[in-house]
Order: sequence, then structure tokens, then C-alpha cells
Amino acid sequence: MNLDLSPINMSCDSKANKGQIKRLACYFQDYAWGKKGPTSMVYELLDENIKNKVKQDSNFAELWMGTHPNLPSMVQDESTLKSLKELILDSPDINLGKPIRENFGDDLPFLFKVLSVNKALSIQAHPDKTLAEILHTKRPDIYKDGNHKPEMAVALTQFEALCGFRPLSEIYEFIKALPEFQELLERNGDKVDFNVTDELVLRKIFHNLMTSPEELVKQQLGKLFQRLEAKPDILRPDISELAFRLHNQYPGDVGIFCSFMLNFVVLSPGQAIFLGANEPHAYLKGDCIECMATSDNVIRAGLTPKFKDVEVLTSMLTYNCDPIAEKIFSGVPMPGSPYSLLYDPPIPEFSVISIRIPDPGLSQECKISNGPGILLVTSAPPSSLLVGNDEQYMLSKGNVFFIPPNTKFSMTFGHVPSVSPLQAFFAYCSL
Repeated sequence: MNLDLSPINMSCDSKANKGQIKRLACYFQDYAWGKKGPTSMVYELLDENIKNKVKQDSNFAELWMGTHPNLPSMVQDESTLKSLKELILDSPDINLGKPIRENFGDDLPFLFKVLSVNKALSIQAHPDKTLAEILHTKRPDIYKDGNHKPEMAVALTQFEALCGFRPLSEIYEFIKALPEFQELLERNGDKVDFNVTDELVLRKIFHNLMTSPEELVKQQLGKLFQRLEAKPDILRPDISELAFRLHNQYPGDVGIFCSFMLNFVVLSPGQAIFLGANEPHAYLKGDCIECMATSDNVIRAGLTPKFKDVEVLTSMLTYNCDPIAEKIFSGVPMPGSPYSLLYDPPIPEFSVISIRIPDPGLSQECKISNGPGILLVTSAPPSSLLVGNDEQYMLSKGNVFFIPPNTKFSMTFGHVPSVSPLQAFFAYCSL
């Protein structure tokens, strides 16, 4: 982790061999599943100059903060206009640090995002590095890079997702209760055998489900929802509501049946999930902070009008039934810091810290030892400050800053009372 959050003496160190904190201009993706206008956290965090140039009824789906070529962040510097990637390449040892370069090359190893989800994202998974390289070589038009994409989501509002396979006992209960579901899993007389290993059962029935003919899927969904309307107590109310919602969003889509095979997760603000390579999932509703390795590789198989790579997805997945409680976690308090929580997934590319300073006059100070970071301000009372490397910035909601290695910085809640805390999220890589 190599991050010091204990109080420090903010002495004025020389800028020699040090990078500068840089304010970033970051942009959004207008995906169809995003929230519109002020209902979207992404919209609320956008720079006013950007808001004024786009239609308010756009789908404000994802705010991207990083160097990925699909939507690179730009440095807000009066003297020049350059991307964050260009800034890093100008002096990679200073702006990335030698340990990061040696392990990840001359690029930021993570991509930081805010997501505002109004409509379910696709049933999907992300490849490991080996598969990513193969897919990028074969289909560079679809798979834009050769990197893996482990990712973590931290809920900002109540956040819903499908994540990992349910225990087989739960899937079996759905099979018994829903003959329409069973028909797809056991089509062509291929009976479900629960006497073999979990992996073999899951692999077989999920492949049968996702490769079912489109007309048969629509037919079985029609029967299912007709029966649910007549007897709504067949399913638990939350699962029934989810199935109807997905049916309204993606009529006739096989992904609707995935709500009976994948865990339905509802995160409270501050809770998180981590998704490694080859884990099936779908974000459904809400706002979250998301961080991932620098990649945009997504393999889809349902709940989407986009390209579906069903055979690749069904062949790559991790077919296990880990308890869903093992996938949900909360931030860990940082030693010596009452205002910070650490989200530290089991990968080297990134960690995320939530900083929440509750009252005027209070400060949080920290230092990255050998890697870069990106700071996103999600709430800023009047006269709040960011100070570091002899630089000072007045803070506003939606500010994004690049923090180079070996940088001491502090955030201070201004002296004007406010009903909102000084809130920020800090994504970084430090080896």
C-alpha cells in the first residue's frame, strides 16, 4: 500500500525531481443505460464548462479519469493543452515513479470512474491478460487493448448488481419453481445432474441457457411473466420485481433468466464489491465509484444491443458458487486518520481511499511514496483547500487532480459552516 495518512509537517520541499499537482478536465460517456441530467451523479460532478456544451437530457453514464485512449483526461494548464498521458510521457520517472514503470510501463496502471446507472448493464465478464491479448489480436475493432480489467465498485447511493453464481441449492429452487427456466436449462433432453461437481453443473446449464434459440427464449419469457402476473408469490418479491424490471428494459432477452442464476446484490453507500477476471456480473441501478486496471475490455452475452460473444463468455467464466457475503466489503479505517477509509483489493494496479472530513477547520494530510494518484472531490464546502508541493487550490465539487509520486498533500474543510462534509475519493498505485 505504501501510503502514509498520519499527520505530517507540511514543509516546503524543493520541487526538484518532483512532479506538480495538476487539475484535470474529465469527460463522460453517453451510454444508453446512464441517468439523465441532474438525476445523474456523473452530471453533478462534471465541470460547468462541459455541462454548458452538452444537452441536459443526455445519458450521463460514466465519468472517466485517466489515460485510456477511448476518453483521455486533459490537463487544465494555461500554458498548454495536453492529455494526462502526454504529461506522464514528458517525465515518466517523475510522474509515474520508477517502481510503477518497471511493473506497468509508461502509463497510468488504473482507470478511475464514476458510474450513474439507470438501466441494467450487460451480462458480462472481463478477460484475464492472456485472453485479453488473444482477443485484441483477433478482434481489435471490438477488444481495444490487450490488458485485463479487474475492477472494484464502491457504492455512492444504494447500488444494485448481479454478481457471481448463486449457490446451486438456490438455482435448484428456481428450477423447481419455474418450468420455463428449466425448459431452457434442460432443452434437448439434457437433464440437470446435481451429483457432479459445482463447476460442471454450472458450466453446462449456463451454456445451455445463454445459447438457447432466441425464439424459444421469448416464448418461455412470455409464459413466465403470464404466470407471474397470475401468481406473483411464486418468487420472492425482490426477485420478481427485478425480473419484471429487466423484462421492461430488455424485452425477450435471455439475460432476464440470469437473475435466477447470479447473486442479486444490493450495496449500501460505502459498501464495495471486487470483480476479478472471468467473473460474471451486471450492474443494475445506482451510482458508484469504480476503479479498474487500464482497460475497456468487456465480453457480453445478454441485456445489451451490443455485440454478444456468447461462446467466449461461457467458456472463460469462473464457475464457482462463493457465498455472496465474501464479495461485499467495506473500507478499513486508516491508522492515525479518523477521516479516511481504505479499499484495497487483492491486485497491485490500484487501491482507493474515501476521505470524509466532517467539520470546518479540520484537515486530512497524506503522502504517496512511489506511485501516482487521482483525487476526485465529490463534495466541497466553501473555502475548502487542497495544498501540496507549494501549490494551493480552492476546491469545488467535481474537481479532479493528478497527484504525482512522492507528493505530500492536505485537504482542509473551509471555515464556513456547511451541511455537507468535504468528501473525496483518491485512487492510487503504490508498490
